[in-house]
Amino acid sequence: MPVFRVLFCSFVFVRSVLPGEKKRALPFLTALFALWVTVAMTTTASASMINRKISGTVLGYVGALESWMSPDGQWVVFSGLTAIGEPRGLFWTPADGSETPTRLDSPHSHDSDFRDVIITPDSSHVLFIASDPSLPDRLFSAELGTSSPPVQLSDPLYSAGAIIELQVSPDGKYAVFLADFEIDNTYQLYSVPVDGSALPVRLNESPVTGGDVWEYAISPDSTHVVYWGDLETDEVYELYSAPIDGSTGPDKRSGPLVSGGDVERDFAISPDSSRIVFRADKDVDGLVELYSVPIQGSSLPTKLNGPLIPTGRVFRFTISPDSNRVLYLADEDTDDVWELYSAPLEGGSAAVKLNPPLVSGGNIFEFQVTPDSTRVVYHADQLNDEVYELGSVPIEGGQGVRLNGPLAAGGDVDREFLISPDSSRVIYRADQETDEVYELYSARVDGSDWVKLNAPLIIGGDVEDDYQIAPDSSRVVYRADQEVNNVYELYSAPLDGLAPPEKLNGALAQNGDVDSFTFSEDGRWAIYLADESSDGVYELYRADAAGAEPAMKLNGPLVSGGDGESFSHVAISPDGRRTVYRADQETDGLYELYVTYEEQELTVSFTAESASAPEDGGSATVIVQLNEPAGAATVAVDYAVTGGTASGGGVDFDLASGTLLFAQGVISQTITINLVDDGLVEGDETVVISLSNPQNASLTSPDTLTLTIVDDDTDEAAPAYGVFLPLLRRE
Repeated sequence: MPVFRVLFCSFVFVRSVLPGEKKRALPFLTALFALWVTVAMTTTASASMINRKISGTVLGYVGALESWMSPDGQWVVFSGLTAIGEPRGLFWTPADGSETPTRLDSPHSHDSDFRDVIITPDSSHVLFIASDPSLPDRLFSAELGTSSPPVQLSDPLYSAGAIIELQVSPDGKYAVFLADFEIDNTYQLYSVPVDGSALPVRLNESPVTGGDVWEYAISPDSTHVVYWGDLETDEVYELYSAPIDGSTGPDKRSGPLVSGGDVERDFAISPDSSRIVFRADKDVDGLVELYSVPIQGSSLPTKLNGPLIPTGRVFRFTISPDSNRVLYLADEDTDDVWELYSAPLEGGSAAVKLNPPLVSGGNIFEFQVTPDSTRVVYHADQLNDEVYELGSVPIEGGQGVRLNGPLAAGGDVDREFLISPDSSRVIYRADQETDEVYELYSARVDGSDWVKLNAPLIIGGDVEDDYQIAPDSSRVVYRADQEVNNVYELYSAPLDGLAPPEKLNGALAQNGDVDSFTFSEDGRWAIYLADESSDGVYELYRADAAGAEPAMKLNGPLVSGGDGESFSHVAISPDGRRTVYRADQETDGLYELYVTYEEQELTVSFTAESASAPEDGGSATVIVQLNEPAGAATVAVDYAVTGGTASGGGVDFDLASGTLLFAQGVISQTITINLVDDGLVEGDETVVISLSNPQNASLTSPDTLTLTIVDDDTDEAAPAYGVFLPLLRRE
């Protein structure tokens, strides 16, 4: 702030000097402005990042200290030792390290442990299985952000049994697992509310001797569990569906099987949760075909593939993101010649072959559906045997196109490729121009153009195969020994190739490399591991994915010997502001948990400057929010009516002054205004509400909201009638 005052005063000085002096004063002002920019940028860079240990006194070695970040980025769950030689425990802590870690499990012996730690998708609970050789496995759930002890979800009446294959429903409300609680070594399927409000229910019917549930999947809408097992006849595998809450019994969805027939293990639920797709030799023993069936009901499965040759089979399939079609590989026409087909999810019309005729010996090996479900991109030696290229074709069939450019002799396109989230482009690696020199390319998904993304490579240089597309589809980040052979650095290029790539890492130590990297969820940052400062001492860095800012080291100073395995279990919050990592940062060989985050002042405001509500609506609600969830210090802000044309006190509305409190993890609160429907024709009226006196936060705009109460009354006065009297003239 003082710099701003100096700048302003200097500007006033220039305006006040004589005209002839202005030119001589201008360079001074320019230099001062440049100095201010430098100071301001330096201050921001140094003061905005904080590195803090968040594991408290808990520590561990590589296998003992593990960590998990909640999906909202607010909480970290981790395991570690309270003291060297003690068995490990399970803890949670705020991701910013603002509180001492809280232990979740009970102290136990070395023979006991916990496993399968899962944080629910809504970030409300953490689940874990406690194992003890003298007890059955026990499933626990703990509410994050509270001091409440964990709740046992598994039935305490069982005296033995193991829990495996724990999953949580996408809505975070149910835990589903397999266990042999009732019959030793016979695994059955159970579901239980995550909050412990009810005991587990078994979802499958009682199995025959030797029967088990082997696989299951939860529907995306969290209503059903589909499972695969030999429940009716030992080693005859069928497919079932049950409501996740166990409110009704299961339905067998695979229908009758031919003698010797089985359902294959790789079933899938459509993204809209309406249907199940599965492979089975349902009609002819040994002839594996593709079927679709509603997830619930009595309808029988529909066959999706066309007629197969006697030795043919459906090999692999996927469902389009829009749940309209199923794509699959099969040797329908020629034994061991895998071709690509598309069929409606519900059947009803014949499947269509998507690829053109293949060269002798050719096959389709990999395929992906674009996120918008319009096209299929595939990898095949379609034109020349064992010369692998990329093709693209409309999902319902039509003219296909080649995506890659002409290949050099001996050249191929790698089997792995990426489609951008916006479905516009395909990124692939190929030795397209020089055999055994792998470079990175971007092609339009419709085949209308392709472009090389990397800069010219040094002799012996290659682009590595761990490239990634930014979540916003703007850029691709890749590692390559682009400038010095065998020195791998990190680069970022626009997806359309219209600008040259930017190097993201800083100067490397002699023989240094960028080892690995990942994106933040918002796509702004590339987080990478490199030995920039000293060869063999790997540290953690953050770079702007577009190269707009220089890379910044995230870890604190390392103790001598701290390196390499130190930086693992890296987790990044969804907004990219917090990075949590494990490191032997303070003591060589003893691993602790740290966070680096941007220091950001908490602000509080209304979500909008204005709102409206009908007079007869009963009440109106307005939202007050923080710019990020509150930390350990509770945020408070007062609110009051400060103006408007409406009358309070129950005349037009009622709202007493009050205070909103934001406890840790809370990001928004509401104010409710009671409205009075007075039956009077008044026209629209307003209420002005203001925020004031913030604690542990600062007010920001809009800190005042105008609520318009929309009048619902109309003027229904009686109509006026004219009275006419005869005009009499007196004689």
